[in-house]
Amino acid sequence: MDEIDGSSKAATLNANGFSVTISPSAPYRDAVLGRVFFAGTVTVTSPLSQAPVLRTSIDCYLADLVRLREWLEAHVQELLVSPDCESPTWVSLELELQVTCLGGDVWHEEEGRLAGDFTIRVLLMVGHAPDGSRVYAGFEGAVAVRTITHFARDLANLVARYEHID
Repeated sequence: MDEIDGSSKAATLNANGFSVTISPSAPYRDAVLGRVFFAGTVTVTSPLSQAPVLRTSIDCYLADLVRLREWLEAHVQELLVSPDCESPTWVSLELELQVTCLGGDVWHEEEGRLAGDFTIRVLLMVGHAPDGSRVYAGFEGAVAVRTITHFARDLANLVARYEHID
């Protein structure tokens, strides 16, 4: 298992009222499976004075980050024709992170770029209940399409950095 320096760029999504950052710590290629795993942290912060900082580790296939990027982009496209659509919830491999995209308004601007916003819900697993079930906490707020575009680009950069590790 070869590790990579965790100082690479993170992917941050800035929504209204909170931010989500996915940061690498030690992505590696599993020698048996031959697949790259993304090991890192997910942090949700808010400028709201009473809001907690939520943080959890994440261990997923690097391909899961590709799937997250594609899933976000597909939701934006779906909003063009169905403003009330709600996406199925995206979850990471070990269920540490859940993201759900809700309805909103998206349109093409004169320059052909997409504009608008929609509601996004982000939940992090913060522990387990006494019965063993997972417990989640998180935030929900509006996010601009241009912010999703930047986050998708940052996810693509993270994937590109680690997809060829040995």
